[in-house]
Amino acid sequence: MKWKDKQKNHVMEPLNTDKVYQRIGEFVVCFQWMEDKFRQIGSLILDPIRKEWPPMSLRNLSNKKLIDQVETLFVNLVRGLDVEDRDARIRDFKTIVAGCHELRHYRNNLLHSAYIELKGGGEVLGILRSNPNVKIDPTKGEKVFDEEAVPPANPIGSSEMNQLICGL
Repeated sequence: MKWKDKQKNHVMEPLNTDKVYQRIGEFVVCFQWMEDKFRQIGSLILDPIRKEWPPMSLRNLSNKKLIDQVETLFVNLVRGLDVEDRDARIRDFKTIVAGCHELRHYRNNLLHSAYIELKGGGEVLGILRSNPNVKIDPTKGEKVFDEEAVPPANPIGSSEMNQLICGL
């Protein structure tokens, strides 16, 4: 069913909610894959000949602690290498780490939000993502509500995730 918006003179199509929720799921799976890559890098640095299998030392860390610990391990390892591009390797890895922390915040925001389906005429016409945690703007001291309309066609976080995955 199509709906015509008289004020803006465009047609509103029903939203394919399955596609939206599928994209969120795909983002989470890609994020888990990226987290596993960090775990593999860290495990390889800690135990390069794989004496202990499966590697357990990094298993119980939160995502933030895992990424931070692997960053420390990587930077310390590369600092000990006698290679020309040592500083570039460290800088590049720190860039990947910073991007992963941004994606972690985004992932947490997606997963801890409520999704409100906006319906009209029995059809879902949009989805509003609303994080129930009210924040305070540090500059103005005002309450900030984190809400946004979920885009129907764009994969969530795909360009950022793709850049980071290519770096790993």
